[in-house]
Amino acid sequence: MSAIPIFIISDSIGETARTVIAAVNAQFPASVTLKIQRFPFITDQKTLTPILQDAHQEQAIIVSTLVNHTLQETVTQFCQAKHLTLIDLLSPLTTAISERSQTASLETQAHYGNLMNTISIALAPWNLPFVTMTVKIHVVY
Repeated sequence: MSAIPIFIISDSIGETARTVIAAVNAQFPASVTLKIQRFPFITDQKTLTPILQDAHQEQAIIVSTLVNHTLQETVTQFCQAKHLTLIDLLSPLTTAISERSQTASLETQAHYGNLMNTISIALAPWNLPFVTMTVKIHVVY
């Protein structure tokens, strides 16, 4: 079986989607392989459109963590029109909380100003002092 293409589309770094995909992937034998492509910091239609076209060409499963309602609606409509599988991780819960609280979502991307501290904590159990990481971070405030 060839690798299953999955496109992560996010207006932040896509870590939420990556974590969920890893949890789901653990439920399958090693013979099921995924080809995961992450598209972070997607904040406009101009950037989003070619990604969606590539997803259609590859018949990818799209996993979205977009908080911008307009961009998410574009993804949803595209997937419906092209018969692509879409996993929208944030909209259902965002809508439920918004309805329950009668408060509109801020549609604000997650900030990762403390990302290196988070990575250090995550690696601590393995006691790997030799691990060196270079991370380019784009933070929007």
